[in-house]
Amino acid sequence: MTLPTALSAISSSAAELEYEVIVIDGGSSDGSLDIARDFGCVVIPGDYKLMAARRLGVELSSAPAVVLLDADQILREGSLAEAAKALQDGVDMVALGERVWQPKTAFQRWSDADKELIEMNVAAQTDPMRGVILPRVFNRQILLEALDAIPASNDPLVLGLDHAIIYLEVSRITNRIGYVPSAIFHCEPSSIFEVWKKNYRWGKSIAALNSQGSFSDLVSAKNRRRWSSSGPLLLKARSMLFLATKAPAYFGGQIIGKRQRPISEYFVKKREK
Repeated sequence: MTLPTALSAISSSAAELEYEVIVIDGGSSDGSLDIARDFGCVVIPGDYKLMAARRLGVELSSAPAVVLLDADQILREGSLAEAAKALQDGVDMVALGERVWQPKTAFQRWSDADKELIEMNVAAQTDPMRGVILPRVFNRQILLEALDAIPASNDPLVLGLDHAIIYLEVSRITNRIGYVPSAIFHCEPSSIFEVWKKNYRWGKSIAALNSQGSFSDLVSAKNRRRWSSSGPLLLKARSMLFLATKAPAYFGGQIIGKRQRPISEYFVKKREK
């Protein structure tokens, strides 16, 4: 479990900043909520999907800036302090450059190479539609305005593209974005089965979202081949292996998801009975 490491890293990343940590539960059964309480977090139990959790967490927050993090992400020392300074200097959102936490398996090393390649091409990868760099630190008022533009009916559907949808809506309000390099470490799955399981779920959720006609342009843009990145040939080769490993489960999930009844249709028919 990476949650204790992730929570303990927050204080060193924030330096002398005042902050609160709000943990929104996604149906955990492994003691995560008790761990979060031991760290002094505000804990909201439940079974929230990612978009619903983001929305609720932002609404419950009180600080002028909000950081959206997942339980498997570990902040680098001083990274939040650097992001806070960028906000003070005039940007409205800050992307945190990613690397992989202690890569050991081949897939984890490929993922780390992919993230290193992305950090060499920041300008090209911050495009809200086609890029893969996503801001995680926001001016709270702007973030609330962006969330208001996202239909709450999508909250039960969104898993894989939650952050991309938020960034798209924020970008319609402001394009002032900052960047902190190598600010966050992502804990990648250690087995191919875990990788496929995760990406299959994401693919199915995107199919459900697409069936509602919501953000279909964004889904299409993200499904297309990523913009090419400049960098060493070895990094490019490892990046391609990383993307190729995820793709079968991700697109397989979309295909299966398209053949299943949309969630909204299921609830409508259930109410009619």
